[in-house]
Amino acid sequence: LKLLLMWLQTLVGLSTLLVIE
Repeated sequence: LKLLLMWLQTLVGLSTLLVIE
């Protein structure tokens, strides 16, 4: 479960970077 949360956090972070760009 912890790994899944880490994956979600990474996806959200990447999405945020893409949106900011």
